[in-house]
Amino acid sequence: MLCGRSPKIPAFSSALCGSACEAACDALLSRYLCLMKTGSYSVLCIQRVLTDYRAAFFEKAYRLLAERGVTFQVLCGQQRIGEGLRDMADRVSCAVETRNYYGGPVYWTRDALSLARQCDLLIIEQANAPLHNQLLMMRRCLLRRERPKLAFWGHGQDFLYGHMRLLQAVWKKYWTCRADWWFAYTDRTRAILLSLGYPAERITVMNNSTDTVALRHALDLTTRPQLLETAQRLFPADAPAAATVTAVFCSRLVEYKNIPFLLEAAEQIHAVVPDFRLIIIGAGPLVGLVHEFCTTRPWCVAVGAKIGAERAVYFRLARLWLVPGAIGLEATDALAAGLPPCTVESARHGPEIAYLQDGRNACISPPDAHAFATRVIDLIRHPEQLDRLRDQALLESANLGVHAMAQRFADGAWACLTRPSRGVA
Repeated sequence: MLCGRSPKIPAFSSALCGSACEAACDALLSRYLCLMKTGSYSVLCIQRVLTDYRAAFFEKAYRLLAERGVTFQVLCGQQRIGEGLRDMADRVSCAVETRNYYGGPVYWTRDALSLARQCDLLIIEQANAPLHNQLLMMRRCLLRRERPKLAFWGHGQDFLYGHMRLLQAVWKKYWTCRADWWFAYTDRTRAILLSLGYPAERITVMNNSTDTVALRHALDLTTRPQLLETAQRLFPADAPAAATVTAVFCSRLVEYKNIPFLLEAAEQIHAVVPDFRLIIIGAGPLVGLVHEFCTTRPWCVAVGAKIGAERAVYFRLARLWLVPGAIGLEATDALAAGLPPCTVESARHGPEIAYLQDGRNACISPPDAHAFATRVIDLIRHPEQLDRLRDQALLESANLGVHAMAQRFADGAWACLTRPSRGVA
């Protein structure tokens, strides 16, 4: 076998060049041997739904792992009824479509147990809701099997619902520290894992991101006639090329995005700055509340869910990104579009809040609608401050994107595959 489970590569170079040359030569030879044989390892990642914002990442990761002779599959099912996600499984080469069975807050993904038996590395979300996670982890513990190796990816803790029952919290912490590897969303996740005693050398920080390169490309292709036509269609009462100040909200219309807060703050902003306009992009359970608000306020328009390049023209019309609820991946889109995110202090933010700094590339206010509106109004009245935030947002977005994220993921998966398991104790 050219590239087996634990290849032994002769350390033939130490006498010639010392330990540094030995390490370099061994690494090159190991990579060469593994490229000679495809399918030497297999990796399975289980995702509840393969959404639009993950499609490019998984496609890139699939190709990077294939270059190392690693078979990569993503097992995914359908969303809940009315959830408003964009399912992209049919456009991703490594997707294996199955069915999710939902029961309240928990669910079961069909085929998870059978496919997990066949892989060398299993990557699952750090969550209690997937019932198959619990059985997979219990099976690993009770049968004391070190294959497949087990890796988690995610936040490191539950930011949205931190009030878990004691038993849930203890169970989650127990398994958090027993995975063979961790794919941490950001440095904030890494800090959480280190505080729990998880070894630093087994953590890959992915810098969770959307496809910022594709977004910037779409923004660059947007023309002035497109902008004028869209602005006139959205706000027909405005004169062509009117000197308005437009903000955008782009996320799911769900409770944890603080939609009532957004609408209340927008009302206060418009009362002080009549030229203020708001474009709301997204779908979800609170879409009725948003449409009712917009009906009597022509300065606020809801355009429904948009993905990828569809959003570019709306982003180009805007100068600010309002997101008073829990920050997630929209932080990377906002930075890439040069739209400073305006949010509030909150323990419910995802780890992507690590990308934002108040007064540097974002505006972070106290969690009060009046305080939030006041900060936004201040930015509108001081365009030089807003321009400085916009410039810094664009600069720092260069470090984010799915290509770099996929490379880190592939490197981490390879490191986990080629190192000993942490065991099942």
